[in-house]
Amino acid sequence: RWGLDNWIHCANGDSGGSINSSKTGETMDISGRDLRIQPDTGAMDAESGMTQFGIAFDDWGSRFGCANWLPVWHYALDDRYMRRNPHFSPGNPREYVVEQAALFPTSKTLTRFNDFEHVNRSTSTCGIEIYRDTVLGSEFYGNAFVCEPVHDLVLRTVLEPNGATFSGHRAPGEEQSEFLSSHDNWFRPVQVRTGPDGALYVVDMYRQVIEHPEYISKETQAKLNLRAGDDKGRIYRVVPVHGELRSVPKLNELSTADLVTQLESPNGTLRDMAHQLLVERADNTAVEPLQNLLRTSASPQTRLHALNILEGLNALTADDLAIALAHESSGLRRNAIRLAAAQLNDAPELGEAMLKFLD
Repeated sequence: RWGLDNWIHCANGDSGGSINSSKTGETMDISGRDLRIQPDTGAMDAESGMTQFGIAFDDWGSRFGCANWLPVWHYALDDRYMRRNPHFSPGNPREYVVEQAALFPTSKTLTRFNDFEHVNRSTSTCGIEIYRDTVLGSEFYGNAFVCEPVHDLVLRTVLEPNGATFSGHRAPGEEQSEFLSSHDNWFRPVQVRTGPDGALYVVDMYRQVIEHPEYISKETQAKLNLRAGDDKGRIYRVVPVHGELRSVPKLNELSTADLVTQLESPNGTLRDMAHQLLVERADNTAVEPLQNLLRTSASPQTRLHALNILEGLNALTADDLAIALAHESSGLRRNAIRLAAAQLNDAPELGEAMLKFLD
């Protein structure tokens, strides 16, 4: 995933081990960690982990992951801060927003190859997404959507701020049902995404057998077609019954100035795409309009992108950071603190501004 910090963030999976950058020659051990990379430079950095399949960000850069039984967790502590002190053991950096969840599938319960006691409970959660638009309705904004391919459904969780992290609960009306489920036992959702049009996209792997062969006995494997469905698969687009989707411009054909205006979009995916293109273009004509957005936009999310793109263009000033540190949005202030750390030696007034937050 493209992050506000101008890095690409990768889920580790279940493997760990060492990874090598062919550009820098650096080797890094990411056992128990996730990873972020800068493709242009080859730079790598280990992150708090590890996520099994799929990571997601909300509008403010909070990172979420999931793994099999655990549908939603939040990375409350960043690895790069913790590892500054090798004598401190901080414990688990993950806050489990939703632990193993009771599920309400509409498909027929079939014979399982293992974990028989976990029928109708989360065992295969993956492909997490935080919905970053209001096209489906304002009540869906900021919700977590997680796939559960074993039970043929997509679980929805309403996230609520809880101190420095989050709590989660089922949406009203979904206490004993799921946001999306199928009677078809071959329906295997594995990934959810917010589309730039505001729709919710669900990737359906569509297989008869979703269990990894490693966990199926040889005798049972001999009776199954483990590849059944590998010529199928589909993508569903979930749209509002009443209401229109957003039009999506061809961002790569826009001028730099027009690309900056796309940061005002209410859609988080579109903003991310415009953000990434502006950093990749490295066009300094974007600096002045970005600074204007940082100071005048009515949207804190837009100001946040402007702040981070300026950093990505090596054009972020102490004045820019002071503006962000004084804003009423806690999400904007939090990111400004992260970015200000690199300028404290040259701009001690930023440190003084941050110390006020102790109260």
